[in-house]
Amino acid sequence: MFLMVPMILVTVYDVMLRYFFSAPTQWAYELAWMLYSVYFILGGAFTLLEEGHISVDVLLLKFRPRFQSLLKAIYLLVLLMPFAIIIIIKSIPWAWHSTLVLECAEHTLWRPWVFPVKWTVPIGFTLLALQGISSIVRNFVYAIKGDS
Repeated sequence: MFLMVPMILVTVYDVMLRYFFSAPTQWAYELAWMLYSVYFILGGAFTLLEEGHISVDVLLLKFRPRFQSLLKAIYLLVLLMPFAIIIIIKSIPWAWHSTLVLECAEHTLWRPWVFPVKWTVPIGFTLLALQGISSIVRNFVYAIKGDS
């Protein structure tokens, strides 16, 4: 949530300069997309914790809660975990290379470094995988033991 305030302030500042003073900034666009990227990537694990990801529960609602938990655990194990692991494995060399060459953004004259933003991909998906493991275990335990 703490990243939302700077993102909103940067966007409002740039819009005001652009429309009221005809003087847009060179840096606001890139800073806004960087903040949004970080917010989006790092928010995935929290969204999974809060069960806020989009899901179609039409079929799940027909089953008992313990069987629903079993299906959720299987879905997470089969769909989320391989995806998260592949993204982690592929994004670490991508972020590392960006760090080694001190990669800069090419969209404006400001040209900020983008490697800190690129490191949020493996970090965010690692957090998502860890939360996925936690959710899988929690759902399996509930499916086996029930409310106790």
